[in-house]
Amino acid sequence: METLKEKLYQVLAGAMEVSAFEEWLYANTELIELIDKDSSIYDLYTLNFKSSDILESLANYATKTLGPAEVLMAKIEKGCRELKLTDNFDQAERIVIELSYLHDWDDVFELTTEFYFLEECFSTFRARMNQNSDCMAKAKLKAETILELSKEKSVKEKVDFLISGLSKKKVFQIKAKTPKPWYQFW
Repeated sequence: METLKEKLYQVLAGAMEVSAFEEWLYANTELIELIDKDSSIYDLYTLNFKSSDILESLANYATKTLGPAEVLMAKIEKGCRELKLTDNFDQAERIVIELSYLHDWDDVFELTTEFYFLEECFSTFRARMNQNSDCMAKAKLKAETILELSKEKSVKEKVDFLISGLSKKKVFQIKAKTPKPWYQFW
């Protein structure tokens, strides 16, 4: 069952394709044997993996089996992967805004606060049209830091990270490990 949770988390975090998860699921004889005993396993097998809203269905399923904090952290990881890959300011802004919507002042998740304040950087840039904005650099650094710090951690450790958030020390340690492009040495 723990393997199922890990695989489900990987799909929601964008580290595994839905098709690969589906193949793994139908090849897993242990889970197939549990269909009659566990209604949640049956519910998983009845999902339509060809549906356009399969990720939403998997997120709903995961909220029941993993928990809401785990699903939230998976969404953050997926957003960070997307941020890391984009060089488009508008797309980065969209991702940061989506991640900032995950923030709730009433929760204990410090990591969501990071994106709430980062979204403010993008909106300030838009309001002033300041050409010297470093919003993209900040967004990419946060994304890389989060991905690096959550790499090879258990789902529980990732939720602990979601609660504790980023410290300046953690960001600096990751930044120090990242090689600079040649043009930044001038």
